[in-house]
Amino acid sequence: MSILPTQFQRSQVLAALDRRVQQATGAVLRSRFVASACAPHDVDDYVRVIHPFWSVRQVVARVLEVRHEGSQAVALRLRPNANWAGHLPGQYVGFTVPIAGVHLRRCFTIASAPHEDDLLVAIRRRAGALVGEWAATQAQQGQLVTLSQALGDFVLPDPVPPRLLFVCGGIGVTPIRAFLRHLLDNGLGGRLACMYFTGQVGAFDEELAGLAAEHERFDYVSIPPGQAALDLPLLQKLVPDFLDCPAFVCGPERLERAAAELFPQERFHTERFVDAGRFDGQLAGDANRCTLTFAQSGKQTETTGAQNLLEAAERAGLHPAHGCRMGICRTCTCRKRSGVVRNLQTGECSAEGEEEIRLCVSAPCTDVTLEL
Repeated sequence: MSILPTQFQRSQVLAALDRRVQQATGAVLRSRFVASACAPHDVDDYVRVIHPFWSVRQVVARVLEVRHEGSQAVALRLRPNANWAGHLPGQYVGFTVPIAGVHLRRCFTIASAPHEDDLLVAIRRRAGALVGEWAATQAQQGQLVTLSQALGDFVLPDPVPPRLLFVCGGIGVTPIRAFLRHLLDNGLGGRLACMYFTGQVGAFDEELAGLAAEHERFDYVSIPPGQAALDLPLLQKLVPDFLDCPAFVCGPERLERAAAELFPQERFHTERFVDAGRFDGQLAGDANRCTLTFAQSGKQTETTGAQNLLEAAERAGLHPAHGCRMGICRTCTCRKRSGVVRNLQTGECSAEGEEEIRLCVSAPCTDVTLEL
């Protein structure tokens, strides 16, 4: 048997070393003196030249492990740098990865509990989903991705109630895995129950069944595709006291709708990503197409409300100035000549006239003309 460290172990050691070095130098790099010395550029523009894992503000994570979970999901184990502020079970993270020269940002729920050494993110592989295809076919140990800080309020109440019910479907199992690991590994809470409609994904099914075998206070039911749907008779059979349990539900829309009709509103909790905001006109939804016009270059392209304007411009062959890609550094600020855009951080929609916007955190609500 070889006593040499495996590639996974070497990756862990390297990431830990990078983190310690960055912690030691972070205070200096964030000083006003360093910022003024680097002007007009950002400090990170220089730091990334020395080491791509280091950053003054950005959360950069190294991929430590890639493994397939179930039939249609890929789990990435990530080691973030020293800028990561931690998370609560149930929260999600903005995940940015460069694909074909374009930085794509998507939101994924964190599947790991806070006490686990690394972050675990499960990504479903679906036709046409670029990030899902990347995770399944191109993600490798040692690659770097950019993360936001943890987001979302789909979290456990404090104090933890003596009885909890989790209902999930498909890839919606990811926050439930984090909840259960947190509660069971740390001896928190009382009686726990989980109903998992596995769908075509089935991620973490074997792991959750193993946890149920280890813990008498955890009841687990896995329901394969086509065998049952969430309804009153099923709930009464599997969880007779379900009306007394706070229910945490995550999964396909039809599952969430069914659960919302069965549970009292004050006991029903479900996951929601960024609010889409409102606008007094005809908006382009995530699946609806609208036209972007780039005034200086004379180019046009079609996009949807699901893609930020920086990504859309890059896919059209333009190269706008940018930095953090998270709405912090303002390097990608651009003048909007016309149209309505939605701020992806706040959900607010702009006016229709001219104004300065940040491309990386703006998505089109209508046809938009940019000074590019």
